[in-house]
This record gives sequence, C-alpha cells and structure tokens, in this order.
Amino acid sequence: MFVLCGSDDGSDSNAFETDVIGTWELISSTANGLKFFESTECQTLFTFTTTTIVSTEFYDYEDGNGCVLDYVSDSGTYTLSGNMLTGTIDDETAIFEILELNATTLKIQGNITEEGLSITFIQTFVKIQNFKIVCWARFNTSLLHK
Repeated sequence: MFVLCGSDDGSDSNAFETDVIGTWELISSTANGLKFFESTECQTLFTFTTTTIVSTEFYDYEDGNGCVLDYVSDSGTYTLSGNMLTGTIDDETAIFEILELNATTLKIQGNITEEGLSITFIQTFVKIQNFKIVCWARFNTSLLHK
C-alpha cells in the first residue's frame, strides 16, 4: 500500500494525481536515517498510470552480464484521497507520506515494524521521461562492457 501525506497548506490534491503518473527510478533509500541504498547502474522502477502501479527491478548478479531484468510485479492498484496514496502490489500493501512530489522528484516516507523493531525509511525517486529508451540504453551499454 502506498499512502501519500502532505501538509495542511491547502495544496491541490489533483496535482498529486497528475504528478505521480509516469515511471519513477529509485535513486536513494534510508532506514532510520542510515543510507540503505544509493543509485547504481541497476534500476528499481515504479510505473504509475491513472489507476495502476507496476514495480520493475533490475539486478547485477556480478556474473559479467551487467544489469538484467530480475522482477516485474503484477499490475497493482492505487488510489489517492487528498494527498494520500494507497496502493497494493502482489497482495502487499504499503503506506507512505509524500515528503516531496513535483514533475521530477518523488520523495516518500514509510514505516514498518519487523520483529518488534520500528523502521522509518525514506525513498527518493526521479521521474524517467522515456522508460523504453533508458532500458534499451542500459541494456546495450552493459553489452559493451563484456
């Protein structure tokens, strides 16, 4: 489930509905303030349409083949209520607070509890203007490094 929360500054929730649509690449993630992930050559992507969301992950198995497609989720769903986004992918639901959302950047905060430990994480994404070109370029670049 994805939940987006904003401030009470009178911001227009319709902006969230249009700004979130597109493909977003994860570039950084922290867990309880510690760097958990920083941008690498391999991508983790979330693609939003007006009603669905899909997760696509690339991974480098360090076998000389570079980044390869590792996982594509089933199409999930999401809804926006005000500045809250609730989404479900592969029967998993998450809730996030939007810390920043504009034409190029999506920054979200979420909380989970694992074995009694509360974890607050922040993820930052950049919008990819043309997903197919980026994937083709990364795939073909990895072939050149063989």
